[in-house]
Amino acid sequence: MSEQKVVVVTGGAGGIGIETGKIFRRDGWKVVLVDINAEALTGAAEQVGEGTETAVLDIRNVAQIREVFAALAAKLGRLDCLVNNAGVFRLEPIWDVTEETYDWLMDINLKGAFFCIQAAAVEMKKFGNGGVVVNVASAAGRSGRPTQTIYGLSKAGMIHLTKSAAISLGEEGIRVCCVCPAAVDTGMMQKNFAERRQTGGDKDVEAFMAKLLVKRLSRPDEIAELIAYLASEKAAYITGGSIDISGGLDMH
Repeated sequence: MSEQKVVVVTGGAGGIGIETGKIFRRDGWKVVLVDINAEALTGAAEQVGEGTETAVLDIRNVAQIREVFAALAAKLGRLDCLVNNAGVFRLEPIWDVTEETYDWLMDINLKGAFFCIQAAAVEMKKFGNGGVVVNVASAAGRSGRPTQTIYGLSKAGMIHLTKSAAISLGEEGIRVCCVCPAAVDTGMMQKNFAERRQTGGDKDVEAFMAKLLVKRLSRPDEIAELIAYLASEKAAYITGGSIDISGGLDMH
């Protein structure tokens, strides 16, 4: 078995995914970036650095999840951490939510996350070295939002999933943790702002920013540093919890 620990990062072609890959690589891990976008994965792997592995995966497809995780574990000889980072966002009043939107958000944000945990845990159990899962939820899963009913619901589900999975997998030495960011300066956040301006104008964006006690957007690397900490031995006694990293959003 290789001595180098292996981390799989879903949503690996996005801002948080790329920065997470960089920090794990800095810390000596073998990094695997997983994403549905094959072209973006190539560029992401180049940014993370030499030796970065990639795998194309649609996490809405459970059979594909199981196949990819099994193949990666067999190829690399171990699996030590899953960063469940893949996710999508939609800003929409409850009146406008369609069944299609509901299924799209829940299939990716929650169903996909669940089955990635299951597939990763199966491989971790085979190697017998324990492991870590770090779920990327959202501050939206911790409080009500009038235009984020389904997104918030999916992230609240991930927070609950963290607790239940931690209990279920603890006997195998697998820890499960969760981070809850908000206002991260990524493409998804810029899309969020564009949608807010369409419905509420600049005042909507200004009102959102005013809620942040830290008066700026967070950087993706700030989220990645917390994820890497939770995966490290320094956090060996942390499991089942969700850590807020939202700049104080909704603390008023």
